[in-house]
Amino acid sequence: MRIGLDFGTTNSSAAMYRDGRLVVATSPATDPTGILPSLIYITREHETILGRAAAQRYLQDDTGRPAEWETRTAGLLEFWSGMPVGESVFVAQEILVDEDVGAKGRLLQSIKTALRNPTYAGTRIFKRFYTIEELITIVLGALREAATHTLGEPAN
Repeated sequence: MRIGLDFGTTNSSAAMYRDGRLVVATSPATDPTGILPSLIYITREHETILGRAAAQRYLQDDTGRPAEWETRTAGLLEFWSGMPVGESVFVAQEILVDEDVGAKGRLLQSIKTALRNPTYAGTRIFKRFYTIEELITIVLGALREAATHTLGEPAN
């Protein structure tokens, strides 16, 4: 059995050739057509919701509410700066960011585009760092589950 995956920027899907015909993998996470919008919604509790359900949860939880901004430290930037006459000066600057602490979750879209940037390692979501590999695995894992659901046996 061969399974093909289409990990897309906007939509993803899986299909297999079975009994002389092409069968698109479906599951509760996919649309009835087998399409999984490549969206991930991660809640403050680090629950992951995929596809259309991710978009619906984001719209339900995070639209139309007032932002609750808090300033927090994101890190410290340290570097040596050369002066015009050849002197170097050490500069240390605290990096501050404003965070919407009222957000119930974060919606991730177009995860595949991050693969083009060799320096992109991932993103911090509610005090947890998610690597790009983890994020992609969430989508690909859902496609594997769809294939398993359609086949009625583990898709390895």
